[in-house]
Amino acid sequence: MNDECGNSNIRLKAGQISPMGLAALAIGIMSPALGLFALWGPMQAAAGPIAPLVFLASAGLALPTALSYAFLNAEAPSAGAASTWLWRAISPAAGYLVGLTMATYFVFAALAQPLLFGIFLRDLLTFSGFAADPLWVLVVAVPTITLPVAWSAYRGAESSTRLAVTLMSVESAVVVALSATILHFQTAISGGISLQPFNPFAMTHGFSGFWTAMLLGILAFCGFDVVSTAAEETHAPREHLPKAIILTVIGIALFWAINAWIFTLGMPHELVVRYSADGFSAVTPLAAKFWGWG
Repeated sequence: MNDECGNSNIRLKAGQISPMGLAALAIGIMSPALGLFALWGPMQAAAGPIAPLVFLASAGLALPTALSYAFLNAEAPSAGAASTWLWRAISPAAGYLVGLTMATYFVFAALAQPLLFGIFLRDLLTFSGFAADPLWVLVVAVPTITLPVAWSAYRGAESSTRLAVTLMSVESAVVVALSATILHFQTAISGGISLQPFNPFAMTHGFSGFWTAMLLGILAFCGFDVVSTAAEETHAPREHLPKAIILTVIGIALFWAINAWIFTLGMPHELVVRYSADGFSAVTPLAAKFWGWG
C-alpha cells in the first residue's frame, strides 16, 4: 500500500505464512546445525559421552511449556503471545512487563547468532591454516551473516520464511551428510556402532555434571515460541500454530539426539573435552577427520 507521498508501507498480511513456513521459523530460530555444533562438545565436557541423552531429557523438560503455548495459541492466537495473554488475563502492567522480557530475549537471540557464526568462521580459518585475528574475524562475520537476513526480513513475512526454509534445508543437509559419512566409516569398524551414548551410567561427572549439561540442553530449545509472533500473518493460526510448536520440539529433539549420537561415535570423548577446553568446537576437527579438506 502506498501513502500520499508515494512511499510504500509494509503491513501485516493475514495468510502469508504457510504451515511449512511456521515450522521453518521455529526450527530456524533454534537452528538444527548451530544448536548441535555449539552444544554437543560442551555437553560432553560437562556430563560425559551422553549428549544424545541430554538432548532427549531437555526435550522432556521443554515439552510442557510447548504444550502450554500450543493450547494458548489454539484458543487465542496473537502476535503478542505471552504479553497479550497476560495483558488480557491479569493486567496491562503484567503484559507490558512480560513484553519487555520477550523483547530483551529476542534482542539477545538476534545478537547471539552472528556472534556464533563468527566463532565458527574463526575455527574454520584456524583449521585451514590461516592466522586470523579473532576481533577482525568477528568484524567481518557479523555484517556478512546479518545483512542478507535483515534485508529478507524487511521485505516481509513471505520473503523471510522462504529464506528460513532455504537456510534450514541447507544446514540440515550438511549435518545429515556428515552423520551419514561417520556411520559409513563406523560400520566398517568392529564395535564402531554402540548405543552407549544413550546409557545414563556412562556419565563421567555424576548427576551434577548431567544437570550442568541439561542447562545447555534447555537453552537449545529456547525459541520454539517465536511462531506465536507470526499468528497474525499465518494461514489458519488456531489450527497450524499448535501443530508447528509440538512438531518442532519433537522433531528437532530427535534430530539433535540422533546426530549427537553419531557424532559421539565418531570422536573419542577425551578429544571432544580437549577441544572444548581450548575454546574450539569439536565439530570442525570431526568434519576434518572424515571429510578432509571438504
